[in-house]
Amino acid sequence: MPKFDFPRYEKLAHLLLEHGSAVSPSMMQGFWMGQLASGSTADEALTLTEAPYYLEVTKRPSEALAKKLKRLLRATTTQMQSDDMDLTLYLPDADEESIEVRTEGLRSFCQGFLEGFSDTGKVQEAHMDANTRELLGILAAFTEAGYDDSLSPEDNEKILESLVEHTKVSALTLFYQFARPRQLH
Repeated sequence: MPKFDFPRYEKLAHLLLEHGSAVSPSMMQGFWMGQLASGSTADEALTLTEAPYYLEVTKRPSEALAKKLKRLLRATTTQMQSDDMDLTLYLPDADEESIEVRTEGLRSFCQGFLEGFSDTGKVQEAHMDANTRELLGILAAFTEAGYDDSLSPEDNEKILESLVEHTKVSALTLFYQFARPRQLH
């Protein structure tokens, strides 16, 4: 059980749909993690002010949506800044959703991460070493992940678990490379 106070995935997904957003909770967390990994600060007010633009909601965010987004941002920020390197990706629940839906959640997370990382403009391509390019390339490749009908369900589960672990390591490595040194000063 994660120690981070995430809102229930399904409730946040439902609220986003009610507000006309096609952005998944996984993509929103990925976007925030990408911003944090690039060295942005977790200024909750600014981030939540900009969130509706990223979410492309068709109506003003309700109090319920704002509360759940704040919880997601707080939990995301807390775990990224934690010293124990324990990262939980905010994906659809394995007990409630199919592997196809969970794989889509991972793809959305990775897409959001890449958008958040580049959106800040803090890390210019000219300042990226080969390792950074490789990690971003891995995350970009994961946006194309899918269920393989030729494999057993168990093998597909193992592949998804492996992709999730690689995503966590990539996100944390980028965070430690670009954001952590700024926090230590």
